[in-house]
Amino acid sequence: MKKILLKAGIITIGSLSILMDDIKVYAANLPLDIPLEDFVEKEVVENNMIVEKQELVKRFARVYNMNEDIVLNKVKSIANDFYDSNWYSDEYNNEEEALLYLVKDIKNNSANYDLTSEELKTDKVYKQEECTEDLLEYYCEILGVNKEVALSIVYVECGPALDSANYRVNNNPAGMGPHNSYYNIEHGIVSYVMLLKDSYGCTKSDDSSFFYRIGHIYCVDGTDWAGHATSFYNDIENDYYHYAYSYNRKEKSKELIK
Repeated sequence: MKKILLKAGIITIGSLSILMDDIKVYAANLPLDIPLEDFVEKEVVENNMIVEKQELVKRFARVYNMNEDIVLNKVKSIANDFYDSNWYSDEYNNEEEALLYLVKDIKNNSANYDLTSEELKTDKVYKQEECTEDLLEYYCEILGVNKEVALSIVYVECGPALDSANYRVNNNPAGMGPHNSYYNIEHGIVSYVMLLKDSYGCTKSDDSSFFYRIGHIYCVDGTDWAGHATSFYNDIENDYYHYAYSYNRKEKSKELIK
């Protein structure tokens, strides 16, 4: 089959006009029963998915304070440029989760990937563009953790205003360590959600009973930690952004205001 790589430009097929950006189009020996429009549309969709995965890897690299281009090149070689959807093992629930753990491993074990810490250095400064609640929801979805449970613990540890010194100075959103420091708040959130998943077994199906299951391990100072977490959970169970709205971290949509 002859392969033609169309660089940036516009291709028009009948009434269909498509912006081409390095889209691979197989223009010769196409099956007669497949309209060319459908074929090109499929190529556009697949290309967009690959671009999204590349941007995701670069995001994770920034979270772990690494050079995003070097990390992306390494991940692309491992994932066969993202054309092979079976590059990761069954231990991961989705490709996003597999990519996240891979980038983390590159950070922690760079020599295993023929990289050095010097190569992985970056001059880019991390900028938080989403509120903490949005970031937490995002990573809970990827890792399969209950977001209300995760957020309730954040509020217990840092206060609903998120004004604790541990949060502001150490980027530590949940009393991990209990005073571990992280590169940025998104790195702290990633580490926290991984902790809930990998060490405490939190899943999407968990509810407030989770606090009583882990309370004596997570907090050992004798306070009613589980009760405080449950109080926050009750507030956000039906309105996840209850405190985010109160402290102006999140604006209500016009529909909600009505």
